[in-house]
Amino acid sequence: MGFALLLPGAVATVVGGSEVLFAVVAPVVLGAVAATARSWGFVVTAAVLALTWGVAQPFAVGQANATWFILLLMSMGLGGGLFIRESLARRERDRRRVFEAEERARLAAEAERRSLARDLHDVVAHNLTIISMQARTARY
Repeated sequence: MGFALLLPGAVATVVGGSEVLFAVVAPVVLGAVAATARSWGFVVTAAVLALTWGVAQPFAVGQANATWFILLLMSMGLGGGLFIRESLARRERDRRRVFEAEERARLAAEAERRSLARDLHDVVAHNLTIISMQARTARY
């Protein structure tokens, strides 16, 4: 979604002449793209597009000294988005690990219950056999 906003934002700055608007909005949009894109291809494409525009746009309007500031803003937006992306991925990995650990614990508890039931069955069966044998011998 954020990637779709990046291109119209660039067009709006060319048509509307508001370079400051793009310098403020583009890093936020780039960060949103980096954080939420489904594939790294979108992240790389958006970063290249935004950084290229960030370098070319100040030269086009005759403010070449603003290039470093815009690149700094773009880099901060990209870095923030990548940080959020990694945090979300880490959260998902942790959630998956917790689920797998709970599943292993459930399976281990189930196996232990089966083992205890088997042992209990063996003990009870053995005791009943002995009682039955003693009852038979008591008749004689």
